[in-house]
This record gives sequence, structure tokens and C-alpha cells, in this order.
Amino acid sequence: VNAWDTLLQARAIENFCYNIGVNRVGTDGIEVPYSGHSGFIDPKGNFLSHFIEDEIIHTQVLNRKMLDTFRDKFPVYLDADTFSVE
Repeated sequence: VNAWDTLLQARAIENFCYNIGVNRVGTDGIEVPYSGHSGFIDPKGNFLSHFIEDEIIHTQVLNRKMLDTFRDKFPVYLDADTFSVE
């Protein structure tokens, strides 16, 4: 579960976007346990919401202005490669 949490944060950071990771909780029909750890992560890798073992429906408000400001201050998209697949 450490890898799951870390990779959710890493995907948000590397893509300069919000990331939402959804995982199930409880035990399935063949007794396989699931730990949850669903969460909303901001572009800086911070958890805005993190649900460890909660079965929940959650709504999260995302801040577009913060995202645009963050991307303007650190415009990594300008370093993108251009290519085509033929």
C-alpha cells in the first residue's frame, strides 16, 4: 500500500495535474482483502483527501486557479518533445 500511495503522488507531480486514486475496501467473495487508500492528490503531490479503510462517497473541489498559477511558475510543458507515429 506504500507503493500505491507513493505512486499516486508521483503521477500528480510528474504530470502537473490533480490525480484521483480509487481503490476498493473490504473483502471480496473469495476472501481477498482490499485496503482502500483512495485519495485526491494536488499537482504538488499533497493529499487533499485520503481515505484509508473508509467506504465512502466523497466530492472534492479542485482549484483551477492554483493549477494554472503552479503551471505558469514552473512551465515544464515547454520542454515537451514533439514526435509523430507513422
